[in-house]
Amino acid sequence: MLNYLSAELWRMSRRRIAWLGWALFLILTALAGLLWGMTNMAEAMEAFADLLLLGVYLVYPLAAWADGEASRGGQLRNEAAFGLPRTRIYLGKLWAALIAGLALFLLTAAVFFGATIPLVGGAPVGEEALLFARAYLIRETLIALPRYVGALALAYLLCTAFRMPGLGAVLFYLYITFGELTLAAIEINGLGLVGALLDTFARAVRPYLLTGAFISYGDTFARPGVAVSWATGLLWLVFTSAAGLFLFRRREIRS
Repeated sequence: MLNYLSAELWRMSRRRIAWLGWALFLILTALAGLLWGMTNMAEAMEAFADLLLLGVYLVYPLAAWADGEASRGGQLRNEAAFGLPRTRIYLGKLWAALIAGLALFLLTAAVFFGATIPLVGGAPVGEEALLFARAYLIRETLIALPRYVGALALAYLLCTAFRMPGLGAVLFYLYITFGELTLAAIEINGLGLVGALLDTFARAVRPYLLTGAFISYGDTFARPGVAVSWATGLLWLVFTSAAGLFLFRRREIRS
């Protein structure tokens, strides 16, 4: 697995179009840091924490980067013909995406704060405010990272499940943007037992929505904390990987 993982990371590093896309993203990140208008480092930390939701929307390009159109370019056929187990192929590419995603997150943070520190480095800020902002950023990061993992696992499942280019991306963004919003905001009254069951189901799944920790949906829905977020990421990773492996083992691989 380690050899395959290393090979996948090397293959990802050779995709120049993907590098151009991520370079553009980092440039926009630096511009955001320069133009945000923070007056001190505490505000910069809080601003970065507030931008963590964007990471959920960036996981699909990351999954596509790891997949690299393999199922449509003959790569999978060659790997299967060489005798590589399909479990290793699927999980190897997924873990390569996870490693690349962690590196990209750290690089994004470095670029953002690298752009803001020269602007706010000398601005006065109280020690209490700085400690609060640092604790807030650490907590929000610990909440965001496992949800990124779950979102990436879902994105990779959709990326590999369909032969039609772009269909997985459409389904992923429809679910993230509209599906989760519906589940989070639904409150059914007047439909008797059916309405009560649907409302109970919606309330039960809200803490485990991928965007549930980033968006507040009124007073009845408290934002999940760190423990629930790690449980959420683990559940999404396990179930989507199981579904992805089930489909991948049964699909016909052709060039």
